[in-house]
Amino acid sequence: MSPQVVWHGPLTLIKDTHWQVPVNQNLILCDQTTTSSEYHIFNVIYEMKSIIPLYTVKLYTLASHAFKGSTQSQPLLDYLSMIYQPVNCFQQPKYALLLTMTRNDKNVDPFSQIQYPLASTVHLLLYAQRTTDNTLQTFASVIRDRLDYTGLDAPCLSFHQPSTLEKHLRRCQQLKALQDQRRRDRPERTLIYTKRRIVPKKAPSSSSLLPPISRQTSSSSLPPSSSSSNLFDTNKKNLKTILWSRLRQLDYDSKHDDTKLYYHTIYQSIQYILRNTFKTEMVSHDVLEQFIERHLTFYAACEEHTQQLGSDQ
Repeated sequence: MSPQVVWHGPLTLIKDTHWQVPVNQNLILCDQTTTSSEYHIFNVIYEMKSIIPLYTVKLYTLASHAFKGSTQSQPLLDYLSMIYQPVNCFQQPKYALLLTMTRNDKNVDPFSQIQYPLASTVHLLLYAQRTTDNTLQTFASVIRDRLDYTGLDAPCLSFHQPSTLEKHLRRCQQLKALQDQRRRDRPERTLIYTKRRIVPKKAPSSSSLLPPISRQTSSSSLPPSSSSSNLFDTNKKNLKTILWSRLRQLDYDSKHDDTKLYYHTIYQSIQYILRNTFKTEMVSHDVLEQFIERHLTFYAACEEHTQQLGSDQ
């Protein structure tokens, strides 16, 4: 008959620093698949990963049989009692511990004929059951599938971390005291009622009536326009039309930023050259086209000269 297998080692509680007691905090798990009186002990290291609700655990992720757990550490017993204190509608503990059990290779007996029955690192679910005499029995099951249970511990941390709850309560009390102090320091509002005097409406008299509006003639409504301003505006309009027409003939895109800059440069230059002529006489289209062609030739020569300088360098 094969001996019973026992896993023995320290348990590190990582979720609450208040319970990190490094002295005499060992957890013992016993495989009760055999009734042999002999035992074989494997040294392991337990590490707590999370506290999860039992209703989130899928039964198909657990192994077929469970290990019975025990400990001689009073701090660990107190901690487990607090974890298993909340119960469900069946008066059974609602929460369980998610542990990792790692084989301790430092104390391995090289001459042992019993092989280690599990993987070097496994995940365990440490839970409890309440018996009819109101006592708690601790069990552990191996989690076969690697499901992420670590993100499910947030709703149940308040009962084993009272410091976090007290911190929020103190903050709420401070905010309430601050609001009360501001309410006391706020000056009282005084209601001011202004009585309005009703002024009776006067009947229109002959003296208050406005004289009838006379119809103005069309000649007096518009001021006489200046001939010089009309000439200046007409010449500018003709220059814009001829310049845009010439640029479109040269396949320039009117919406491109470079084309707009090119247009404004030539337009401002010609307008400056003919600034006095625009105000005194009407400039013919032939003259405007000659100025436009000379500017286009000049800028084309400048661009070609710039490219030659770049190639020489």
